[in-house]
Amino acid sequence: MKRIAACICACTLLSAMTSFPAAAKEAVPVDVDEAVYAQLLTSYGCDADGDGVVTEEEFRSINNIRIDPTGIEDMSWMTRMDALNSLTLEGGTLTDAAAASLAEVSQLRTLLLLGVTLEDISFIGEMNLSTCYLQQMGYITDQQRLAVMRVAEPVVIDQGFAAQGGVYPIGLLDSQYTSLVIEDTDIACFDSFAEDSCTTTATAIYGKQAGTTGFTLYYKEEPVFSGTIQVQAYTPESPQLHEPALDAPQLVPATYHGNGNGTALLKDGTLYSLCEGGLQVEAMHVKSFCSDYVYDETNALQSCDVVVYEDGSVTANGQAVETDLKFVYTEDAACITAEGDLYQLRRENGVYLLDYVYSGFGSFMENVGMCFLSDTGEVILKELLYLENGGISRQAFATGIRGVISAQGNYFVDADHVLWEVKRSVGNAPTIRQLAKNVEFVGYRYYSDGTVYGCVHITSDGTAYRVGTAQKVILSEHRTMAEHYRKAGNVPAEANQNTGATGTSSAGKHYHLGLDNTLTLQYGDRKTAVSDVAEIVDFDYSANGGKLYLYFIRTDGSLWCYSAAEDAYQEVEFGLPELLLGDVNADGAVTVADVVKLQNYLMGRTTLNPDYADNAELCPDGEINGIDLALLKKMLVEE
Repeated sequence: MKRIAACICACTLLSAMTSFPAAAKEAVPVDVDEAVYAQLLTSYGCDADGDGVVTEEEFRSINNIRIDPTGIEDMSWMTRMDALNSLTLEGGTLTDAAAASLAEVSQLRTLLLLGVTLEDISFIGEMNLSTCYLQQMGYITDQQRLAVMRVAEPVVIDQGFAAQGGVYPIGLLDSQYTSLVIEDTDIACFDSFAEDSCTTTATAIYGKQAGTTGFTLYYKEEPVFSGTIQVQAYTPESPQLHEPALDAPQLVPATYHGNGNGTALLKDGTLYSLCEGGLQVEAMHVKSFCSDYVYDETNALQSCDVVVYEDGSVTANGQAVETDLKFVYTEDAACITAEGDLYQLRRENGVYLLDYVYSGFGSFMENVGMCFLSDTGEVILKELLYLENGGISRQAFATGIRGVISAQGNYFVDADHVLWEVKRSVGNAPTIRQLAKNVEFVGYRYYSDGTVYGCVHITSDGTAYRVGTAQKVILSEHRTMAEHYRKAGNVPAEANQNTGATGTSSAGKHYHLGLDNTLTLQYGDRKTAVSDVAEIVDFDYSANGGKLYLYFIRTDGSLWCYSAAEDAYQEVEFGLPELLLGDVNADGAVTVADVVKLQNYLMGRTTLNPDYADNAELCPDGEINGIDLALLKKMLVEE
């Protein structure tokens, strides 16, 4: 046996010794013209491993390249560059022969000619380019540029989705003289809350309803190209609705309680986070919730989720706030008692503290940051207060402004139609200034033919002024920014990186919630739609990023989720998990997350949900301590 073991060891050592020279195999340069190879060596990213040699493998993986075309008569070697999609030719002269050979490079989508000398650009018309820019080449005429452009016709779009369309390649024409116009914007429109025309030659187009319309490209006010847009009907899935719910879930921004998504749901006093196609209970018996920022001892702002419970207690980012006070409401990182006393949260040395600020709180106001209303209707400024230890708290200043009928930022219109400005002096009392009389409104409006969206005040005779000034502005009668759908956007970056999605696709936004309450989703090779959607909640993805979920609320108030992995829709039930020994975070399963939760609790960093605290008591001795933590770890190991 010893002899066999010795032989094995000797063979292993010999194998290790003989394999060393093979690892030092000399890199072989890619087979291209010497002049081309010299430029590859000095081009960014071509020698990926930095060993001074551009190999065939590296050559085939290059996705963009910048070269001087002087002396290069044949560009067809680029056909072997499998990943190449962008080429920059900078300076020098491009011969007719070299230009003609570029037409063979079918994978190219972007071409930039920067100060290149050439007589004829007709080769561009033979290439399948998406974008092409000619810079420092003013000698190329408009006629030459227009002659190599092409219309992508027809543009075929499924209703509720978007597709790229227009005239290509983009970039050849000066955008200040360019206008792309869609004839019937009830059928199709540009894929944004945009005007009815845009200054590019091609862009993403959204299909609003089935039908056919056209588009025209104008250059220097002359029509130069036209094309057709066909929007075809797309039938969404239509799961059966329930009777409308009286208490639809409330969407709330959440950081600590958002499970990494930034969104939570509050329903029937329970706070839920999104969790891999389902819900995870974050807190129960919730009376009020807010997510905002608090100052710490270094004067830095820290995100903070504040929960006020039905018993009046408060947690901040899961930590119990030590206080004998009872609260009924939270907003703006402040907590309010039933008597109207306002206390502000701050963080000091890892502990959350409540500082008294004001008695007689009435309500917070929309469109206003640092102010609130007292119980008598007076505007109160909640200004910063610098503490002796260097920290920051808050202090209150009465403004004397009452009976507010309109407000925006630090501007207020009172019941006597006087416009006031509350000018802050950080750390000190504000300056209160009267700016105008006979004012009916202060806020944001479009003016200057819809080109400006700014804050104005409007007097009783309908005259509008830039807020607080005597400069008159002409309000636009209608918004030029037409709302073509309720909401649209792209799949979050985390999910894009792990599901094969394409990011902000040139074909348009990934999802749209249409005016007809149809939700469509397209990314990668997936396309799906569902009807009767009232609101998009958020995206969630699995811990390894492999599964993407889209949550939404339907018109009956029910919560649904689309799973990309299963390509299926499913209703998500609100409910409380059953008691499960070891399930410390009450998510319905015993995992490493429960160990982390229990460790943080024992170190005083967080609290346990009182309704599920028994789940953490693995040793039935009436206490939750290190013994329970050890038993929980043992349970997971044995599984």
